[in-house]
Amino acid sequence: MLSSAKEAKTSVSLLTTEQKNTALKAMAAALLDNRDQILAANAIDMDAAAGKISDVMLDRLRLTAERIEAM
Repeated sequence: MLSSAKEAKTSVSLLTTEQKNTALKAMAAALLDNRDQILAANAIDMDAAAGKISDVMLDRLRLTAERIEAM
């Protein structure tokens, strides 16, 4: 994934502001469109992490519909 991100960095840096904004809006829409699946996967992750990391860290990792909306 890191290699792919590094490769994309150059392409993204060449985009116009309008193109970047369009991409960000598409990502925001995808987050909202997939909210239920994201929350279900996060619940599984939270269960797996319970008792292994601090409550503070668990809270930071916990997603809610409101937190997704804020993204």
